[in-house]
Amino acid sequence: MNQKLYEQLELSISKDRLDEYANILGTNKTKTIFTYYILNSEISKSLYIPLQNLEVALRNNIHKALTKYHNTDEWYEVENFLSYNEIKKINDAKQKLSKSRQEITPSKIISELSFGFWTSLFNKNYDQKIWNKHIKQIFPNMPKYKRNRIIVSEQINAIRYYRNRIFHFDHIFSKRDLPQIHINILDMIKWLNIALHDVTVEFDEFNDICKNETKNTIHKLNKLNQKYL
Repeated sequence: MNQKLYEQLELSISKDRLDEYANILGTNKTKTIFTYYILNSEISKSLYIPLQNLEVALRNNIHKALTKYHNTDEWYEVENFLSYNEIKKINDAKQKLSKSRQEITPSKIISELSFGFWTSLFNKNYDQKIWNKHIKQIFPNMPKYKRNRIIVSEQINAIRYYRNRIFHFDHIFSKRDLPQIHINILDMIKWLNIALHDVTVEFDEFNDICKNETKNTIHKLNKLNQKYL
């Protein structure tokens, strides 16, 4: 890769970030480093829609199940239902809405809550309050043998790890379990909503990117090199 082009890119991406790729790949070849930097961005991009669909479907399915059971869409206000950490996150969401002068409604609170809030509901202390009663309603298409909070908790927290890395622009391309995480995301969407799963799969580019993007990136970088000779 043209050194002038690489140096210009390094000014904004940062040497520390690109050095991290150099260490992972075990090379100082600028073309290889930047090829995998782009590849990482493309893989992250391909997982954005599946992660978004999973997050939205999960929170809405939980919200609907708990609204029906408690007979109120403010189920999070039910006494002794949520633990301290989750109550704090609810209050933080209200405060954020208030500061931005938005109306504080259940639907806006639900949308404001982070993925971390929803994954925290898979903790053991919610076994009796949520999962022993509502797992079938929340995951209507889940196979019966997997209908267990512990199984889902392990899977959703592994997905959350990758979701956080993607949203913080960290590298994921070198993670060996990434293909399985992709499968798990799609499976969980299917457990939540089959139609949403079908739409997600139809637009899913993860496998194509993993298979072809290195070649495509090298081709595009070769074209850019000519501009910076």
